[in-house]
Amino acid sequence: MSRRLIWLAPLLGVTAFIVGLVAMAPAATLWQWAPQPSPVQVERLSGTVLNGRLQGLTQQQRRIAEQLAWRWRPTALFGAAWGYTVEGQVLGGTALGRVKATPWGSVAVDALRAGGDVRTLLQAIGQGFLPVNGRWHLNLDHAAARDQWPTAIDGTVTLTELTWALGRNPIVLGNFEATLSDEPGDDGHAVLVANLKSLEGPLELEGVARQRHDRSHDIDLRMRPRADAPPIIRNLLNGLGQPDANGWYHLKRQGRMP
Repeated sequence: MSRRLIWLAPLLGVTAFIVGLVAMAPAATLWQWAPQPSPVQVERLSGTVLNGRLQGLTQQQRRIAEQLAWRWRPTALFGAAWGYTVEGQVLGGTALGRVKATPWGSVAVDALRAGGDVRTLLQAIGQGFLPVNGRWHLNLDHAAARDQWPTAIDGTVTLTELTWALGRNPIVLGNFEATLSDEPGDDGHAVLVANLKSLEGPLELEGVARQRHDRSHDIDLRMRPRADAPPIIRNLLNGLGQPDANGWYHLKRQGRMP
């Protein structure tokens, strides 16, 4: 055996021992080593790095996740990544998907399926004042991020049985879908794009929304009532101004997230 291999064998043995020690250590013990104070509060953490669960996850006094469980995916090692299958209640809905991270700082989510109640989701993200009810569904085939900003996204968000519940009688709006994708930005960062359309219901809608790395966004929508839409839908659209020659009401907004 060469001199190089003689030194390499003990080094690999020590490395494997340390990795195994960390992987099998209680997750709650490892969490105590995290920098404090942490912006995220964890409740009742149990299990190990390989397989574990937590009772709750809170950030800025908002409940992000509950009954969250993870299982190690050793196949992710073939892609030089550390991966898990994650399942639990996230933002008031159920979620199941695969997550992986690389030593170079990139994070990816694949085959994520989630859904829940719109009202509960709005409350979880601090927008509970909006008088909207319905169901939401997320099918995220792939998303990747680096340096706290997405580099790729491919999926759909569907809103079903959507109603506006401001008055005594809820106004049925219908079902809508947003196709999520990305496009190159002028600053070298990906721009997140959502192509919106109505699926069924009294309100016909189509348009696009974009979110940029500098936190600026723009929305370009057009809406019109279908032939069988109740008068209340037409009254709501009249608040947007006059329709064009084809009956479309246009809504354009630009802004910047705080």
